[in-house]
Amino acid sequence: MKQVIFLLSLIALWTSAVANPQAITAEEWAQPRNGEALLNHSALSNAVSSILDDPDARLQIRYPGGDEGNVWALEVRAWLVALGIASDRIELVPGSSAPDLVELQIKQ
Repeated sequence: MKQVIFLLSLIALWTSAVANPQAITAEEWAQPRNGEALLNHSALSNAVSSILDDPDARLQIRYPGGDEGNVWALEVRAWLVALGIASDRIELVPGSSAPDLVELQIKQ
């Protein structure tokens, strides 16, 4: 019984992570960056962990439109690649839900 409850809890957490994108605000991204600081950011840490734990998962980066948004998304992707995620597992998609957010969403 405990195993079933544990399994259902894991499924609920995984479903929540897939359904609800994690976000990086422009203010957060404006802070000085290094590998350690980025791994301490909850959205990036969750994305890296999720992708590395599931070889079939893909990461979608939704970014604000325009040149600034595109540059921001490319920087996020470059850091994620530096942290160990293969670039072919990352998809850049314009159109985040707000002009000051980059959203990270795990896709199956």
